[in-house]
Amino acid sequence: MSKVDHSLQQREEITNYLQTLVQAHKRALLDDRDGGDLYQIRESISVCFDDLIQINDTLTSHNGILREEVERIKGARLEILDLSTKQIGLIRSREEWSMSDKMNKFRSDITPRSGNDGTVDNITIPLHYRGPMNKYIELVGASNTTLASQHDLQIGDLGKLDELTDERSPTDKSTMFSSLEYLQQAQLTSDSDIKSLEATLESLKRDQSFIERELKRQIVLIHSRKDSISSDLEIVTATKRDLFQKLEIPMPSTEPSESVAKRLLNMVIKDESAEQQIQDVNDELSLAIEYIDMKVTALADQLKEFKDESSELLTQKELWAQCTHEVLSLEDDLKIKFSEHMGKPHSSELLINTIQSTIDKLEDVQKRCSTNVLSSLTGNEIATLKKACSILSEEVEGSMSSSVKTEELSPLGSLGDKNNTVRVALSDSGPDRSLQADSLFLKTAHQPRNHVSSSLNEINRTAFRHKTTRDKSD
Repeated sequence: MSKVDHSLQQREEITNYLQTLVQAHKRALLDDRDGGDLYQIRESISVCFDDLIQINDTLTSHNGILREEVERIKGARLEILDLSTKQIGLIRSREEWSMSDKMNKFRSDITPRSGNDGTVDNITIPLHYRGPMNKYIELVGASNTTLASQHDLQIGDLGKLDELTDERSPTDKSTMFSSLEYLQQAQLTSDSDIKSLEATLESLKRDQSFIERELKRQIVLIHSRKDSISSDLEIVTATKRDLFQKLEIPMPSTEPSESVAKRLLNMVIKDESAEQQIQDVNDELSLAIEYIDMKVTALADQLKEFKDESSELLTQKELWAQCTHEVLSLEDDLKIKFSEHMGKPHSSELLINTIQSTIDKLEDVQKRCSTNVLSSLTGNEIATLKKACSILSEEVEGSMSSSVKTEELSPLGSLGDKNNTVRVALSDSGPDRSLQADSLFLKTAHQPRNHVSSSLNEINRTAFRHKTTRDKSD
């Protein structure tokens, strides 16, 4: 998972958690339990705003991860362009080292009787035996030689010599020895000529062996060079494949089960023309560049959106801080007013006015809320305060229309030490009925801040119970 995806996931999780806190905040305002939960929820909401601001800063700052991601993708775009260019160059180079087409061309141009350039190298061989052989034939006559079939004699047939001898055939001693001399000379020179021809043939065979060895060596070198190019092509293709996977570039496939890696690597080994392979590379490059450009545009839009949202988050944080400040200040103010006006007439009206003043301030804050989250949070606080004012107003009206009997208030809830429980005895002509609600603040006057948060709820519950008791008495 990239840094951007990790930050976006955190951002989404915090946003969802903030939504749950909105509901928890509403429930806590109406809860009968300790106000510490409400205090913690308010703190958690503030922390959520802080975290969202921090994540947005991490995403959108001048060296933030969104800008880093954009630069990384742009760098990968250039790298993919470079790799595709190398890929095409290697495909063409490998095709140039392919022997099949060139060997076919060589075979069509070269014949057994012509060289590569069409020339013929002649070998001149001197033949020395023909001179004495020809002299012998002239001396005895061709018809008196084995050239004529009837003179093909064996040693045992010498008795027929007289019958086969031509009248012109030399029979004297000197002539016969001369012919024998010519034949011996021809025999010796023919042996020499044959040895010379055999040496020439042996030289040709040595040349042929050299040619075969060199042909094999050159074929090996060509295959080695082609294999080296294929290896380089495989490395470039694998590097490009890794970039595609890192950038999550979706590539089309002719087969549903064919992976991007298989598609790219098949380019190295599949039997198709170089032009088709180059076309495949260009098609993949076009799709990759289109995807990358769309991703860069999307990240740029996110960057602008989050930058705009950063200022909005700061405003939300400040408004929420103002909201919680007003509520906590109200609790402190109510405790002070109670200690100053306890037992005095119209203390409930004073409480109502104090609470209403805070409501007005919170409604002003709510008007400036641009998000549903903050508007709901502020609305929850306002609704709770309005409910307290409503119940106090009913108590004021009730105290003006009926007499109050002396009664002892039992403590409600367990907000503090039981020794702090206040018993207020009200006679029929006693003080204002609103002191029943005021007694709740006396119980919480010396408690920590987080315990004070539920005091307004205590006002609502206590006033409601006394209203029920009064109705039953009437």
